[in-house]
Amino acid sequence: LGRERADLEPIAQLIEIYQKMLLELSYLEEVIKDKNSDSDFKELAKLEMPVLEEQIANTLKQLQVLLLPK
Repeated sequence: LGRERADLEPIAQLIEIYQKMLLELSYLEEVIKDKNSDSDFKELAKLEMPVLEEQIANTLKQLQVLLLPK
């Protein structure tokens, strides 16, 4: 049981990170779409989005590797 938990712990942590990044991406999209958002804040969100999208893609690749059968 301890070994199984040790095997699953990195996967669970990476899934948690992935979910947080998806929430952040959703927030950035809302900021950009919101007509009441400050223009500087919108610009910052636009600059941050591609970086975050790349991080999400990399995290997803890591998850796929971790989920491969051993």
